[in-house]
Amino acid sequence: MSPAKVKDTWGSWRNRRYSASRSDETARRAQLWSAFCDFVRENRGWIISPPGSPVAILETERDSLLPQKLVKLGYAISEVPGDFSRMTGAQLSPQAEILRRKGHAIDFPACVTQMDRFEILLPWAAPTAPKKRPA
Repeated sequence: MSPAKVKDTWGSWRNRRYSASRSDETARRAQLWSAFCDFVRENRGWIISPPGSPVAILETERDSLLPQKLVKLGYAISEVPGDFSRMTGAQLSPQAEILRRKGHAIDFPACVTQMDRFEILLPWAAPTAPKKRPA
């Protein structure tokens, strides 16, 4: 009978879970994405790209100061050429609100706003480069 193999300490790195550090990085990126979206919403902007994407698509009203604020914060922003619009809701008059509560079909008035669209390269969404091992 051969003696049982002793598990070397140098080989224990193979049995380590790789996802532990990966999940920490994913949670950090999710927090950064959430904070970025909150900042954009507070400044009357809309993010229309899916969460976690490396490039965020931003819509703002024409002549908004939000793109300038983001440039001052260090983001790389490029304008998307074209004509874009967004439907925003308007409030009903008090008389129309009373009729709606009584069950009448009331159409909500819609307001169409001309928008500017920007692409923002997000630094935290870029994949991290693997660390090189010292020789």
